[in-house]
Amino acid sequence: MKSMKISMMLILLFSSTLYAQESNQTEEEKPMEKPKHEDHHGKGKHGKGKHGEHHGKHHGKHHGKHHGKMPHDFNDQKWIGILNDPKRDEWQKPSLVVDQLNLQENDVVADLGAGAGYFVAHLAPKIKNGKVYALDVAPQLLDHIKSESEKNQWKQVETVQITDQDLKLSNQSLDKLLIVNTWHHLPQTKEYAQKVGNLLKSSGKLYLVEFTMEAEQGPPKEHRIEPKTLIKQWQDAGFKAEEVKVALPQQYMVVVYQ
Repeated sequence: MKSMKISMMLILLFSSTLYAQESNQTEEEKPMEKPKHEDHHGKGKHGKGKHGEHHGKHHGKHHGKHHGKMPHDFNDQKWIGILNDPKRDEWQKPSLVVDQLNLQENDVVADLGAGAGYFVAHLAPKIKNGKVYALDVAPQLLDHIKSESEKNQWKQVETVQITDQDLKLSNQSLDKLLIVNTWHHLPQTKEYAQKVGNLLKSSGKLYLVEFTMEAEQGPPKEHRIEPKTLIKQWQDAGFKAEEVKVALPQQYMVVVYQ
């Protein structure tokens, strides 16, 4: 019952741009330093702008999933449009984000929380002879990525339906790993960070993008993570981590490596 509840919760958590309240951690999980979430069930002030409006509009629906209720039905095509809205480019700056990865055409890359493939569409053209893994728990979203990959002949793209317990990839298999707008939802424990970080090759790098405290977009401020906190979480898990200076209007980037 506990595993099923967590699995349903993760249906939304791994979808990059759908924001929800933070997940409850089990008693046996020892959390790393993370932001205070004093009003978990309360009326957190949502971000401004269109994304903030979207978050506020759907917040109540997202919130129910923490108590075992069924999450959104991603068979509804409206979610594809929301996740891949071209207007998102204005603040997400996907090309600028992907440029920081310094991708090589033979790289093996993964997008954790691939959603409907927003970033996959920017990763695939740069990986000619390597592999792009789109990791998500929602099969409907992965089906959309498959369809787009076939249409664009992205033979290097492979969708992977993960679970709360199994990321499905082998340790030391990735050159680059991208996690955008997702880490603040995930189990921020030392053990989980190690599970994710261990997917990297010895020379591999993980890039995390999160919202600044001042951003008009994004989740309520009490659910955001400051750069110093995010860096410490990964350092506590045994990795090196540092902020990357990128001209993102609403966000910051942290790179993690061994």
